[in-house]
Amino acid sequence: MEGRHEGRADGSWLLELLRKISHVLNKLLRKKNSTRLAVLIDEFFELKFNPEEETIGIFCKRVDEKKTQVKEAGFEIPELLIALQLIRRLPAEYDHLVQTLYRLKDEEFNHREVEKELVSEAGRIQLKQKDLNLDYTENAYTVG
Repeated sequence: MEGRHEGRADGSWLLELLRKISHVLNKLLRKKNSTRLAVLIDEFFELKFNPEEETIGIFCKRVDEKKTQVKEAGFEIPELLIALQLIRRLPAEYDHLVQTLYRLKDEEFNHREVEKELVSEAGRIQLKQKDLNLDYTENAYTVG
């Protein structure tokens, strides 16, 4: 069989073709992975706590899961950015805590410490809300 590969009966032409195919496939895979990574990073920074739909603990878990997905796609989000994402879009009742967290020493400002403080603050907010509801109920019975 003579033709395009004349004089290359040793199969080197096949190896060369396989190398070219491999190169093209690697380029496509890198492009696909970088697109996936970009989407995951975008999703990470779009995460927002919604107290009507979830607890602060569930929100922290969602941030951690997205961080893991980004890492598995080939990029590790810096600790500082993870901690900032946890406090970036919180409701107003967390404002005082956020200001306190900004004053932490650099080595203390990490997502685990921020998560711990957020869960503690959420408990305080819940307790305060219960107390306010009880006060309202008591006042409703005493007014009159």
